[in-house]
Amino acid sequence: MGGGYYRTPGGPMTQLPLFPGSDTDVPHPSSTTLGIYAGHWIETVSAPPMVAPYTQANRRQMLRRYILPVFGEALIGSVTRRDAIEFQRSLFALGFKIRTVRNIVLSCLGPMLSEAYRDGLVGQVATRGLRWPREDPEWPESYNRRDRDRILRWFERYGPRYVPYVALIFLAGLRPSEAAGVQTGDVDFARGIVSIRRAVVNRKVGKTKTKKSVRDLYVTTRLLAILRAHRDPDARPGDFLVPSRRGGPLHTNGFTTYWWHRCLADLGIERRGPRAGRHHFATAAVRHASYQDVAEYMGNSPVILRRHYVGRSGVLRSPLRREKSKR
Repeated sequence: MGGGYYRTPGGPMTQLPLFPGSDTDVPHPSSTTLGIYAGHWIETVSAPPMVAPYTQANRRQMLRRYILPVFGEALIGSVTRRDAIEFQRSLFALGFKIRTVRNIVLSCLGPMLSEAYRDGLVGQVATRGLRWPREDPEWPESYNRRDRDRILRWFERYGPRYVPYVALIFLAGLRPSEAAGVQTGDVDFARGIVSIRRAVVNRKVGKTKTKKSVRDLYVTTRLLAILRAHRDPDARPGDFLVPSRRGGPLHTNGFTTYWWHRCLADLGIERRGPRAGRHHFATAAVRHASYQDVAEYMGNSPVILRRHYVGRSGVLRSPLRREKSKR
């Protein structure tokens, strides 16, 4: 098993043995620091296949940047609710948004302490029951139809091999990780169906984000024509639709850094990530279908769709006014 990590303020990352003694030793609250336990947790419990590769990568980053510099040398059994509250406040003091602080506290520190509780190392999970300020809705940044078409034309001219990837995001509402995970055998041209079965983040292939994300989608004739025009006649069913230049799964962050940002700069479009293309799809789709249907198509829930994906759609009409007009 791997070791734990901690960093003193301003100091380098230091690797520690997992637990004192041999790998067969049972960890004891009096000798196990949070830094040591974090090394065990991130490499075993919070690792594939228990979690997606990108979830492990995100948690590893949150540990190193925010959690271990504060708690790394503390005995894991000594972390209290008061410590969690002070940590929460310190993150807000850095100017982080509520969603970011929630991710650090509830999606990384919390699950780790919960596992330590199950291991008998802590008497309570310090992050449970924390109070949170009200999170006012923020309309997601989206592209408009003109932006979408200009971006697709740019890739047709300068990066044609990436057109299917971009089109799947804009015209089917796929997550970038899902679009990168589509293989040649997942596209049924005869029936007009694209199957979502896996996700790729930085060349790491894993499961989709949620169970709802595994789905079969009827796609538009425009998207189907794009996929047909750019398919490789020699590709096998297990080959990725948009592979990296070296073959294998696409390096999604590398694509964003080099190709996507270059495209937006050339077109003079405000810099946003590829995920905003999914927001564009959601905003356009809810004008023609119910939130429930659009959420199911996108592998999400209606609540999440409304909160995080759909942009401003104008002033809402009064249902009473519509009722009056029918009389």
